[in-house]
Amino acid sequence: MKTEVKMTEKMGRGVFATADIKMGELIMEDHILLVPHDETTFALSRTIVNLYVFGFGTKGVAISLGHGSLINHDPSPSVEVHQQHDKDTIQFVANQDIKAGDEIFIDYMYTIEKAHGIYERTRASYKDGTAQAAMKGTETKYSRDDMIKALDLAEKDLKELNQRSL
Repeated sequence: MKTEVKMTEKMGRGVFATADIKMGELIMEDHILLVPHDETTFALSRTIVNLYVFGFGTKGVAISLGHGSLINHDPSPSVEVHQQHDKDTIQFVANQDIKAGDEIFIDYMYTIEKAHGIYERTRASYKDGTAQAAMKGTETKYSRDDMIKALDLAEKDLKELNQRSL
């Protein structure tokens, strides 16, 4: 493995290269703990764990079981994140050459902005009844009000995360 976790000056823990890494190189592939979408809003949104997850498409959110969840944010990231749905892993691939000793970064902001838009559309569909019409005939254990409340909490968490990363 070409990474290690160390303390940074300003961001707590971070992930650093222990050897030179070439652009396009697979740095690490982390196995994940997958949390289905119907459990994420209620189980994670009010915990610190929510700050360390990756969206994992329609399956839910992923908690990296390697160094991945400790990679800090930079708007000019040195690494891209690739979801491997067939293996339930997340790959971290260098998008530039990285020198030994450099901190490795990913860009959280794209994810936050994209998630915010999804929450806005989802909240609107619950408020205007579109979601209920789409789910007619399907079973759900959460009421319309429960979903709106959960989406409001998730939006608040996204705003807090966005403020922390500025």
